[in-house]
Amino acid sequence: MAIDHDLDVILSKIGGPSTFTYPGGEAGRAGRLKDRSGLKAPRENGRAPYWATVDLIEYQEEPELMRFGYYRGSSSQWGSQTTLAARLPVWKKLFVKAAREKKWFRKLLEDVMSELNRS
Repeated sequence: MAIDHDLDVILSKIGGPSTFTYPGGEAGRAGRLKDRSGLKAPRENGRAPYWATVDLIEYQEEPELMRFGYYRGSSSQWGSQTTLAARLPVWKKLFVKAAREKKWFRKLLEDVMSELNRS
């Protein structure tokens, strides 16, 4: 298997700081990137490469947050400037709601579980 230097750099940020700034003057937040999974997205012709990530972020004395994000162009260019980071129960509620309402989303989750069960 080929080594992906950019993905190694992206994953090496685990344990480092994770900061949020909010529009409208609301105070920002600072936490720590507790864990991360990532993969290189298929590259479209003429487009910069993307690495998609799912992060687990922890804060002192607060519940952990999950965030979906991406790097674009290189392993040092965080591209997700306005991505949602929410507590795990919020993601669960959103996923359940979307799976109930949207067949395509439910099928995605079913495909994920099916593939996990084959491993």
